Amino acid sequence: METVEQLERKLAEAKRRKKLDAERCSGCRGDGWFDDTTYDRGGVLVKCNTCRGTGLPKPKVEVLIADALAPYVKPRPT
Repeated sequence: METVEQLERKLAEAKRRKKLDAERCSGCRGDGWFDDTTYDRGGVLVKCNTCRGTGLPKPKVEVLIADALAPYVKPRPT
């Protein structure tokens, strides 16, 4: 039987893993690059198209790109 301290440590570790999974890209697992082994690319490292090499989740990447391009967006014509 596990003690309360051991259960609390397991719970803290599970929460930490869940938080890390939410902060990583699902396509490349947060690496930004992955080993492409399709028939035309025999195991070369390629940049992840989902996170564009950042390793961040897609919604966060979209927000960063939108914020970076915001000063250059032209106003809507009337």
